[in-house]
Amino acid sequence: MTDTPRHALYEGRVQKLTAEVEALAARSATIGNLRGVSFLVAFGSLIWGAVAQGGTPAIVTGALGIGAFAWLVRSHAVLGTKEAYSQRLLAANQRAQLRVTGHAKLLLDDGADLTEELAGKAPTEAVAKRMRTLADDLDLFGRASIFQRLSVAHTRFGRSALGRALLAEPDAEVVKRRQAAVQALVPELELRQHIEALASALTKGKKGPTVASALDPEPLLQWAESSPRLLQKPAIIWAARFLALVNVALLGGAWLGISPGTYLVPSLALSLIVLAAARQEVTLAFAAVSTREGALSGYDKVLEAIEQSTAEAELLVQLRQRLRQGDATPSRAMGQLRAAVSYFELRYQGLIYPFANMFLLWDIHCTVKVERWQERFGKAARGWFEVLGEVEGLSSLAGLAFDEPKFCFPVIVSEARLTATGLAHPLIPGGRVGNDVTLPGPGSALLVTGSNMSGKSTLLRSLGVAYAMAFAGGPVCASTFELGAVRLATSLRIRDSLEEGVSHFYAELNKLKAVLDATTERLPVLFLLDEILHGTNSRERQIGARWILAQLLDRGALGAVSTHDMELCRLPPEQMSHTQLVHLREDVKGQEMVFDYRLRPGPVSEGNALRLMRRIGLEVPEQPVSNT
Repeated sequence: MTDTPRHALYEGRVQKLTAEVEALAARSATIGNLRGVSFLVAFGSLIWGAVAQGGTPAIVTGALGIGAFAWLVRSHAVLGTKEAYSQRLLAANQRAQLRVTGHAKLLLDDGADLTEELAGKAPTEAVAKRMRTLADDLDLFGRASIFQRLSVAHTRFGRSALGRALLAEPDAEVVKRRQAAVQALVPELELRQHIEALASALTKGKKGPTVASALDPEPLLQWAESSPRLLQKPAIIWAARFLALVNVALLGGAWLGISPGTYLVPSLALSLIVLAAARQEVTLAFAAVSTREGALSGYDKVLEAIEQSTAEAELLVQLRQRLRQGDATPSRAMGQLRAAVSYFELRYQGLIYPFANMFLLWDIHCTVKVERWQERFGKAARGWFEVLGEVEGLSSLAGLAFDEPKFCFPVIVSEARLTATGLAHPLIPGGRVGNDVTLPGPGSALLVTGSNMSGKSTLLRSLGVAYAMAFAGGPVCASTFELGAVRLATSLRIRDSLEEGVSHFYAELNKLKAVLDATTERLPVLFLLDEILHGTNSRERQIGARWILAQLLDRGALGAVSTHDMELCRLPPEQMSHTQLVHLREDVKGQEMVFDYRLRPGPVSEGNALRLMRRIGLEVPEQPVSNT
């Protein structure tokens, strides 16, 4: 779309939209003032005509004042809608600016709730455990996470769709279709931000660079998918219609003096009985569709934006086709529901509602209206929300590809292997150092040694994040990336638990067992192990670590292991023939250590623990202290 640096592009859009919002706010204030003046003119003319006998001039002035007031009210509402949209579009660009400048961790929605949400929907406990492990080890969710950097989703379905993509099972066909959809959306900046701005209206917090958690449409969908209840009681519906007419007629007769007001008493009593008979159905419908927090306002607009989009890719076309099934578009259907629900809003008018409900049986007519919508469209509604969620997820991945044009789209190959050039971590904001990594096939391993702070853990996480992004259908922080159908298993971050009585070492053993257990499944395992068995003594560590690595290689797994322990580099010949030794190191310039994060062949020659200790003021000697 443009060669402009992304931070400059978003800065320009922020400045332009800021000026636009300020101009709209000024116009809104002017119209508000004029509306006040027109009201005073109309009110003054009423007083002039009634008290001072203003005659025709008072009538003309009053009529003009009322007409001007009505026109200004409508104009103010239209302008307010436009201003609110511009504010949300401005906020979308402010969030984009935070992402490209390395400040994504300031965004409010970090997806921290998604780990348990997605794990809770897993088909088995083993899959749920794997999801939790990958989410934690790879920082997929939570503060300073991949989700926080990626997400432009504002609905619960969109957030969940992106979360599922990041934890997706390997499937080359699915990846191919998702990649094509993401690539088609990359240049569609206006469309992506239009959908984001509209979707952000569906959240509790609508302004500024952060957005609060999305409202939950589940109560609405559960109601929509159920069967109408009041429509199954036609006697109550017809009684409500008849009594409403009778009440209006009797009330009119009492006002005109044609009939006494006491005639209303039995009619109103019957009305109250009918209302009581429908109370349960009315309460259920109102609870499901209530828009007090904006649960429905805006869904029609964001669905319309998707319906009218023209980005060509097989998956996007199929998603749009799902929205075009039936005799009405989802956007029009949701607009009809919003219009029907608007009548229910009378419930919030405390002075008017009790009388309107008693005389007109208002609740019953409103419930009939929304249940007719439920009967016609309810079963299809969840599918509309799922399409919206998928588009938000794909748009999030497309946003990363747009922001990072040097990232590549991976190639999914049929062989169980991994080849990467220029691989780095996408959350490193600038000055990334890319490295080449090759795991040629089953039974191959990379043994990464290096000093403290040299980047071993980051390298392993870069591999894991690249795996997650590849099978999500998104771009990878690499120059090239090829990956086969393998299942990722990791042990990168160990968390003990005093509450559960789990020690650090035991927690690591459980994770390592899960990695080994994964090798019994259909797909080859891609393993990533950071500082394997570092919770025990050197001798047992070497025995245990070598055994685990040998088991993984014998079972056809491939992967990478990082370690400080140089003895692990002295593997038996059979294992060494399948293991590539590489290292990361630092250079010492004067009193400073400089890390270049470059991967080099062979094991590291020495560590830097003592230098780091002295650097922070711990005067540790070069040689062990003698006991004599």
